[in-house]
Amino acid sequence: MVRDKMNTYSDIDLCMEWEAERVKHPFYAEKMSKDSIFKCWESVSEKYSAERYSIIREEIITDLSKRGILDPNYTMIDIGSGPGTFAIPMSYHVQEVTCLDSSQGMIRRLENECSTANVSNIRTVLEDWECYKVGGRFDLAFTSLCPPMNTPESIMKTEACAKEHCIYVSSMNESSEMISRIWKALGKNYSYAGYNTKYPYDFLKIMGRSPKLRELSQDQVIDIPLDEAIDNEVKRLLPFVEATDEVRKIVSEIMTDYAEGPRFTVKSKMKVGLLTWEPYKD
Repeated sequence: MVRDKMNTYSDIDLCMEWEAERVKHPFYAEKMSKDSIFKCWESVSEKYSAERYSIIREEIITDLSKRGILDPNYTMIDIGSGPGTFAIPMSYHVQEVTCLDSSQGMIRRLENECSTANVSNIRTVLEDWECYKVGGRFDLAFTSLCPPMNTPESIMKTEACAKEHCIYVSSMNESSEMISRIWKALGKNYSYAGYNTKYPYDFLKIMGRSPKLRELSQDQVIDIPLDEAIDNEVKRLLPFVEATDEVRKIVSEIMTDYAEGPRFTVKSKMKVGLLTWEPYKD
């Protein structure tokens, strides 16, 4: 049965659990304004890299191509496209891609990347997703690794953009023990658990859709000088805490526990959920 609203207590419980976990993301736990979040994305737009997801990205594109979801006759919207992490490689498999992002820096970098790669079937739209008015529908609606998309409302709005298929990609990583220790020592109750793809997957089932979820992973090795690793972690905390001597001391002491002498070497597994479904058709 296809539905457009939730009817039972279990439906509401799922969304309440999802929201309770979602707001533990540092952006929302710190009650950052939309303008402050925009500035965060602007600040990383020039150096933002999805290299740690490079193998996963190729697997996703291969999977979607094999299933016929990517089609040379299809148009696609990439919501929260960033610098074209997925849009550029996907552009070779579809007719046209419309990239929507609220960061001017990300859009500028995407346009430069398209020029360098001689990609001519991507058009860009500088606009906030919340303000975006759904007009004509695209064959495909795609979004990846974009925190604002992680709500029931955004999932349904994404569906409203698509005629044939919806594609949602998000992290399935849990916070590492080291990062959890740092946050706890700083008095923060942060978590990324609310961005696990299982939440939109379960929500779509409640709404009567038939979503398909596939988990993909990629091994990652970090091997850099300990001082550099500490500097990097302090920089990552800057939008949420002031970089005082005390903060640096806390980060340094905890990261030293995980270091091998003067080097910081960590092996981890990046996990991503690939969620696909067909939109409701009258």
